[in-house]
Amino acid sequence: MAGQPTSPQPRAIKPPHFEKYPQLNQLFNEATKLAGAAGTKGTVDVAKADELLGKIEEIGKIFWETKQG
Repeated sequence: MAGQPTSPQPRAIKPPHFEKYPQLNQLFNEATKLAGAAGTKGTVDVAKADELLGKIEEIGKIFWETKQG
């Protein structure tokens, strides 16, 4: 139906994960900023791109740890 909200997608990372990994919220914020206009979207600075990839790698590592148990 038009105007009806769709069912929310299941969240891959849930509140208990943020409790276990308190740095996760900061990682997401930093990665978002690095991906935006102030970061890789607004420059061709390789160091910024490497920094973004590092944040994504850290988030990915935590994601896969949450899938282990």
